[in-house]
Amino acid sequence: MKKLIRSRHKLIDLNPQHMQCSFILEICASDRLYNIKNEVVVTQLITNRQLWKHVIIIPLNRIQAYKLSAERLTNAKRMAPEKVDLALTLIGYDHETAIEYIFENTLIITNANRAKKVNFNRNVQTKSVIIEGDVYDPTGTL
Repeated sequence: MKKLIRSRHKLIDLNPQHMQCSFILEICASDRLYNIKNEVVVTQLITNRQLWKHVIIIPLNRIQAYKLSAERLTNAKRMAPEKVDLALTLIGYDHETAIEYIFENTLIITNANRAKKVNFNRNVQTKSVIIEGDVYDPTGTL
């Protein structure tokens, strides 16, 4: 099914200079990258009985992404200058609502020490992923 969805829809463009971040972006998106968001595709999958496992269907007209405030992003960049990027800034995309929902507030940070410093600071407190692929989440999940 993933192959079917991927072959029909191009969700994001990754700038060649950020190609080393492709693995990290996939971690940021986690399972949300494979959600189905198009009513036509959903209808085809249901009609042809191709839903072999649990899938999530994103209603584009109803979802709401939580955007990181400019103040929090500024605080994060102040704590680790030139070492913090919002995941959304590394990619190009057309389906704004869906992509913002998938990546939300996730920060890309260069190393674990900076990630701990930024992620658990009360002025930032947002999910971050380091270059090695580790995820830091202020909610406590690892």
